[in-house]
Parts: sequence; structure tokens; C-alpha cells
Amino acid sequence: MLAASAKENHLPTVVFLCGKMERFQPTVFTFSTVMDGLCIERKVNEAVKLFAEMDETGIVPTINTYSIIIKGYSIIGDLDAAVKMLKELEENGPHPNVVTYNTVINAFCKQGMLKEGLVVFSGMLKKGIEPNLYTYNILLEAFYEQRMLCRAEAMIVRMKQQRIKFNVAWDEAVIAISR
Repeated sequence: MLAASAKENHLPTVVFLCGKMERFQPTVFTFSTVMDGLCIERKVNEAVKLFAEMDETGIVPTINTYSIIIKGYSIIGDLDAAVKMLKELEENGPHPNVVTYNTVINAFCKQGMLKEGLVVFSGMLKKGIEPNLYTYNILLEAFYEQRMLCRAEAMIVRMKQQRIKFNVAWDEAVIAISR
């Protein structure tokens, strides 16, 4: 019920349920669910406070928990804080996964900062993290938006080499660029 309320962005219910759970020890899932709801509502400072509280209670955050906070920073446009947390993870762990990197790459691309997004993408590759379809979708969309069709075509070639299958949304674009 907690997760469903958070996904529906119904924070009063989430807070109520957490209050009713006083005799139960919250888990990393509980904290992460509430933090995700807060970030979606753009209440990132509250999510960060909850993140600190989680640490104080001895509950170890997962990479998913960190990714939620990074997503929150990205939602409010605080890319410096998102990158800072990403670098801390790269240095101290838990190590970022493709979802974490995608969050930062997407944030840069949505802000029109493709160059910075590509720097993060390059760093991801250097760390041995393989891009997934979502990574490629983010970059292809950014290449198309900035009319960088040669870069998009090179990315499509890379996808084919990795046997990444296109989703339906890109089929027509791939056919058009291949002509």
C-alpha cells in the first residue's frame, strides 16, 4: 500500500502509513519509496533529509536509493548535485549501475547539454557499464534534437553491433536515417 500510494504521488497517505508503522522497523525499501514520492513532488530537500535520517538509523542505502536522490536533483535541475553524488558513488560505492548513469545522462540531455551527457556516457563505458536500450534512446533523441544525424547514425551502428533491438518508436527514424 505504501508503494502504491507513493507511485500515485499521494504523499499524505504515505506519511500517514509511515506514522502507523512506528512499531515496525522501516526498511531501505520503505525509505526509498517515500524518497521517490518526495522527489516526484519536487520536494528534494525533504528527500535528502530522509536520506540522512536513514543513514542515522543504520539502514544502508542501496544503489537504487542513491539513484532516487540523483533523479530528484535532476528533476529540479540541480545537475551539479547529481554529478557530485554520482562521483561519490564511483569513488566510494555502492557502484553506479546503468540506471544511475541513465538518470544523469538524461538530465543533461533534457537541459540541452548533450556534450556533458556524452562525458557521463563515456565515463560509464570506461567503468565497464554496458548501455541499454534506454541509454541509446536518450542519446538518439538528443542527437536528433540537435540535428547531429551523423552521430545518431554512428550510435545506431553501435546498437546493431551490440545486438540492441530498437523499440517501435525508433523504427521509422532508423529507416529514415539509413536511407
